[in-house]
Amino acid sequence: MMAEEVFIKLEGVGYTYLADTPFAQRALQGVSLEIGRGEFIALVGHTGSGKSTLIQHLNGLLRPDEGRIWVEGVEIGPATSGQLLASLRYQIGLLFQFPEQQLFEESVYADVAFGPRNMGLGEEEVKERVLEALSLVGLGAERYQNLSPFALSGGEKRRAALAGVLAMRPRCLILDEPTAGLDPLGAREIWELLRALNRERGLTVIAVSHRLEELAPLAKRLLVMAGGRLVVDAPLRQVLYDEELSRKVGLPRPALCQLFSWLRSQYPQLQGEPVGVEEFLQSLEEAFPQLVASASSP
Repeated sequence: MMAEEVFIKLEGVGYTYLADTPFAQRALQGVSLEIGRGEFIALVGHTGSGKSTLIQHLNGLLRPDEGRIWVEGVEIGPATSGQLLASLRYQIGLLFQFPEQQLFEESVYADVAFGPRNMGLGEEEVKERVLEALSLVGLGAERYQNLSPFALSGGEKRRAALAGVLAMRPRCLILDEPTAGLDPLGAREIWELLRALNRERGLTVIAVSHRLEELAPLAKRLLVMAGGRLVVDAPLRQVLYDEELSRKVGLPRPALCQLFSWLRSQYPQLQGEPVGVEEFLQSLEEAFPQLVASASSP
């Protein structure tokens, strides 16, 4: 898929762990794609498909054995300087699974301030960024900044870890299973936060998740990895409503999409490809206004 305003570009990228040893393992093969500014992308694939290796190439944690990578037109490769890589990692924030396990400071404020201080910013600028980041994730500074991060709930810890990345004001945010281990309320709060960051602030978001039923209403584009290759790069709705393609790449379709596909086969007046409950109900209302009206009346 071609992006109009290219932020990150990969061309024929390959990577092998423990190359030139008896334990060599090919992790990426010929991956080419473009990621545009402000996109919200879902990245999925089974364990060992290469998705975690791929996202580590996007901010320079890993550098390709083959192919080329550009970020905002600047090529990232084996010879890239440490200074440029550090700058890249400020622009592209990466949160692995359970990022709260990386919280370590005595207070929430100090933890969120860690990244901006490493950027060499003055303390006033650090303070401004910390307070802004805490506000963005819904952790009011007055209540939370002096608390120990270990005194927070699971969802609050996840948001505090995210605030630590946002305080560096990245242009792109990459998250590996951002709602893993959270209860439904905590997961919904994280997804809503990511929606707001993408739509209101223009932040590019790439989310690795197996929870497609939660991610589908947010992401417009779907990337599917298998065997180290990018096997699908398409509009998310198109894939979720293409039963044959979903089966071919081993992608479980959300129950709501399966139900709507069946309903549409029975009632041709149903239109659209809803990927969330709100869209599903809207499609029903447009097709059966009298039925919906009677069902909602007291």
